[in-house]
Amino acid sequence: MKFNFKPEEVKYVKFTYKDQSGKLGSFRASLNRIEASELRLSAKTEEILEISTPQEIVLEVICADGIYKGKTVLKKVIQEEPYVFFNLEIPQYVEHVQKREYFRITASYDCVYSPVFNYETKYYEVKTLDISANGVSLFLHTLPQEFDSANIVITINNRKVQAKVRFVRYEKYSEGYKLSLNYIKISEADRDYISQICIKKQLEEKRSQML
Repeated sequence: MKFNFKPEEVKYVKFTYKDQSGKLGSFRASLNRIEASELRLSAKTEEILEISTPQEIVLEVICADGIYKGKTVLKKVIQEEPYVFFNLEIPQYVEHVQKREYFRITASYDCVYSPVFNYETKYYEVKTLDISANGVSLFLHTLPQEFDSANIVITINNRKVQAKVRFVRYEKYSEGYKLSLNYIKISEADRDYISQICIKKQLEEKRSQML
């Protein structure tokens, strides 16, 4: 489909880029305005960015009805502390890649994250930042090295939920990193349990807003 969103229809956008040394980075940004052939995004950052432009990127557009993905070109990066502004070409086409059937809640649970690389397993005792029945985000002080596969064990109300996960993205977060993962192998019982936890918290938040 053609890119025909209005700024108010877009919750936020995400994209991954390469810096001048070839290292991958990512941003979650707000869509400020849409012009004739350009998108203008903004985000907060404390980092000094060295991003090569122009470069082809894949843009994820997160809306109320799901996630849309399309290829585009990052044309310009402007830093004005504490903000950074991005000028992008409007993607010619975007694809609806995911329905947001699993909503995400902010939640801090104890978690053991264990990536495997070259048959060696490392263990990180960390905290979740948010969770859904589709995936989870973790806080890490340092990024782990490249890994072949990874497992997690999340302790939720004394119940241990286990899953095999795949890397989605990372973002600079506070004094560390936010690592986003999707489940690729999880029991239906554990997925249902997480879903019920999310629904319960959402209902509690709605009740508190009504008081």
